[in-house]
Amino acid sequence: MKIAKVLVTAAVLTNLATSALAAPLTVSHAAQRAPYVLRQEQTVNCHRQDPLKAMENKKAKIQELVKAGKITQEEAEKELAKLEEKIRKINEFNALDLPQKKAKLLAHYQEVLEKRVQEGKITQQEAEQLLKKFSEKVEQWDGTGFPHLDQR
Repeated sequence: MKIAKVLVTAAVLTNLATSALAAPLTVSHAAQRAPYVLRQEQTVNCHRQDPLKAMENKKAKIQELVKAGKITQEEAEKELAKLEEKIRKINEFNALDLPQKKAKLLAHYQEVLEKRVQEGKITQQEAEQLLKKFSEKVEQWDGTGFPHLDQR
């Protein structure tokens, strides 16, 4: 009987430990984000890097991978083209005035929510609540720095 209790306890603890390790560290209501917005996840450490600097760092890493022979020049060029497109979109977004930025953020978020409703991932009522909260955060954003729109 004592051995059975030990085995059951060990099994429960193992299950809890593996569940905790496999649990995601991020929380995100909108799984998809516009390419002009840095993917913003709520993490234990909420420090964010400037998206343009992050893209430049990725470009440098790609070049390092080519030099190390881990990827081909053709693969690097494909990835660099994707990064350049993202940089272009970020710069376009940054060039907008504040009301245009807010409108673009709201329009994109509404599209994401509509898609999630159509996929059955959330209800229309949940989408309306999320859009209301998001709209309030967008209205409070002064246009400087990261909008931190996905944080509670």
